[in-house]
Amino acid sequence: MSSNSAQDVILCNVCTTSAAQVNCENCQVKLCSACLCNHFSNASNKDSHIMSLLKPRGPTPFYPKCQTHSDLALDCKCHCQDCDTPVCESCVSSTVHKGHKIVDMKTALQNKKEVLQRDLQELETNIYPAYQKIASTLSEIPKSITDLKALMDSKDIRIVSTYKSRNDEFRKLLLDKFSPQKFNGNIQNDHQNGPPSASSFALEEPVTPRRTTGAEPSPTKRPQLDEASFTTVCNTGYKDLHSVACVDDEKIWTSGLNKTMKLFNLRGNHEKSMDTTSGVAPLDITVTKCGDLVYVDYRKGTVNIIKGTPTSDQVIIRRNKWKPRNVCTTSSGDFLVVMVSDDDYKSQIVRFSDSKEKQIIQFGDTGKPLFSSTISSKYISENRNLDICVSDSEANAVVVLTQAGKLRFRYPVSTSATKKEFKPIGITTDSQSRILASDLNNRKIHILDQDGQFLGSIDNCQLETPWGLCVDSRDNLFVAEYNTGDVKKIQYYKQTN
Repeated sequence: MSSNSAQDVILCNVCTTSAAQVNCENCQVKLCSACLCNHFSNASNKDSHIMSLLKPRGPTPFYPKCQTHSDLALDCKCHCQDCDTPVCESCVSSTVHKGHKIVDMKTALQNKKEVLQRDLQELETNIYPAYQKIASTLSEIPKSITDLKALMDSKDIRIVSTYKSRNDEFRKLLLDKFSPQKFNGNIQNDHQNGPPSASSFALEEPVTPRRTTGAEPSPTKRPQLDEASFTTVCNTGYKDLHSVACVDDEKIWTSGLNKTMKLFNLRGNHEKSMDTTSGVAPLDITVTKCGDLVYVDYRKGTVNIIKGTPTSDQVIIRRNKWKPRNVCTTSSGDFLVVMVSDDDYKSQIVRFSDSKEKQIIQFGDTGKPLFSSTISSKYISENRNLDICVSDSEANAVVVLTQAGKLRFRYPVSTSATKKEFKPIGITTDSQSRILASDLNNRKIHILDQDGQFLGSIDNCQLETPWGLCVDSRDNLFVAEYNTGDVKKIQYYKQTN
């Protein structure tokens, strides 16, 4: 693969072989250092010569020629994002690209470079080390790494703009060979050089949903009820209740907009209270398999765990230039943390194991963000099949990713099924891999299967501002009502023997 640089060298006008360093303003002659001395020695009035340093020229852009209008020999100075192809001015004005997102080639080149950087990093840090165990594929990946490095240094727009990622192909083979627990996912670029460009605010579009098999043995099937039933467990006393987390089948932790987190049993009795170390309200809470309470301290930018008897409050997660927003635990004991950048321009999910960062999920394969860029809440839950489920309230969507961070689908595809705009807040999953999301605007709970198919909704339980959600081991759903401070327990499945 060619990595030819288009950097132009300005030659001396006298010797025509060496690179020119200065320009004589009076004579309008460009001179190298050797010819400069002769120029002065031959001049009758040396003071009349004014010299200025030459600024090096930038690279001359080599635009790809339009294949559609080859008879016109037009340069493609724009790029169609929808078709992922270079386009000329005639293409842009044609009906073929009507309504498509067109960007200038400089922006497209920058986006391609970001994709190149992510692909290179993923190949070098994750995919290639694993593929060293698969001898038949070794010849392919080193070649791709070499080609990517050459493209990273290339100034030839014709070559870079036509780059097509093969990481999907390599990644699929990798996932076929290794279990999800052995694959740590892709560490992705996080646009550390300031806010994303305007073109990057369009979110990554999903591929066609595919059926998946559960990572754990399927439990006894629990069919849904035609009509859900509910009881009010307790009034927590919060004016603004936002999170609820099951400890076991008998107790729940709750948190609202003050520093105190409260533990209740299912008889409605308040058993214990714990305060955050910063004295401000936690943004989110979760509970580990051991029953330890975990909370997000936004003021300190940490995730803390309260454990032991007597209890101790320990910082387990802190990340420079990023602030935690929402958190959940996983079946493997990892933490999935939704984080926002200090400038509030970017959102990402980070997987931690024993406080060590293992995975960053922020962009899709085309370089577009997977999540909205605002600091709005993004509750998160791991499904039984190891998918990562996020309620992106600002994007009005539930976003579901594979454990490796690949976008599976967004829900809803359209908003025709809801009276008002879909506004997901809380999210949880049950033993059947069903996804449950609270819809604030329509005061209901949406129920989806693991592939994003709508199964039904819970809208008959007098829900008021449904916010945080959790389920216990028997698939009882607990709903935190933001305005009332109530926690409601909802049964939405049929009892089985």
